[in-house]
Amino acid sequence: IAQKLPEIAAGSTVLGFNYDTGERYLSIEGFLP
Repeated sequence: IAQKLPEIAAGSTVLGFNYDTGERYLSIEGFLP
């Protein structure tokens, strides 16, 4: 389990970054005609 923690943490960081980027992209798209 201890060996998996770094992998899970790294994966969560990547998913969080992608989610944040996606949200910003969708928000920008929402303002476009």
